[in-house]
Amino acid sequence: MTRTPSLVAGLVVLAASSLAAQQRPPIVSVSFDMLPYSSLADPLPGTAEEDLKVSIANPRIQVNLPIRIGRNGALVNSFSYSQLNFNYREATAPGNAPDQLHALSYRLALNVPMSERWRFLAFAEPGLASDLENVESDHLRFQGGVVFTRRLASGGSVGVGAAVQNNFGQALPLPVLNVDARSGALRFDLRLPRSAGAFLRAGSGTEIGLAANVEGSHYRLGGAPVEGRRVRYSVLTVGPTVSTRLGSVTTARLSSGAAVGRRFEIQDADQNELRSIGLEPAFFVRLSFDFGSRGAAGNGKDAAR
Repeated sequence: MTRTPSLVAGLVVLAASSLAAQQRPPIVSVSFDMLPYSSLADPLPGTAEEDLKVSIANPRIQVNLPIRIGRNGALVNSFSYSQLNFNYREATAPGNAPDQLHALSYRLALNVPMSERWRFLAFAEPGLASDLENVESDHLRFQGGVVFTRRLASGGSVGVGAAVQNNFGQALPLPVLNVDARSGALRFDLRLPRSAGAFLRAGSGTEIGLAANVEGSHYRLGGAPVEGRRVRYSVLTVGPTVSTRLGSVTTARLSSGAAVGRRFEIQDADQNELRSIGLEPAFFVRLSFDFGSRGAAGNGKDAAR
């Protein structure tokens, strides 16, 4: 039996700690990723896969409901939903390839000050990643962790911690490292192994930069003809990004560039790989909005998302 936890295994945990670590996250965040049609990188020779093209659309929404604790603490209830839509053109999709995948989760995060410069974050997040057909208990997943963050004199911060998740059928301990370094109008944001970026404040409430972001997850499939099987999807996006404040509590962000390393691995119920399907590099566009955030676009807590 093959069990190969990859870089994707840590993405959901680190994404959770990244947003939950914000002292005042936006009340509502919505985004939409569009990756246009591209060919398979490794089609089966002599089959219709040589003509197949695939596009991917990825809408996401998250709602954060903070409850104030003391002077500077918060208990944040977060609800999130994302969807992966695969569209196929010119030929029949490869066997067992998905059409639509869903991820839902609830996160409870406690974020409190320990001293003038130190903060403590603990979070727990049950969720579901599935095609939402014949949902069973093994479609559920859980993750949790703790992060200690120190505020720097420059206005940035460094956070270290640890997390545990069992999205891949076994408990995996994972390190958490978040670095927000600033120098004048420049800001460097590093959230290993999920994202990295460099940003420049270009005016009041506006920021431009370059970001790299790795995303992905592991989904259980219950619908025929793939009952009991799984799909692991991952993608790396690299390109410029610009964010700007619209009014006092709304931030808009536009990112574009190259989507590389796109791959979904189809597995059986025991995580034995049945097929690994890659897609050729393609252009991507991501549009996102944060509502209810009091921070300017230039504070950049999630600019590399």
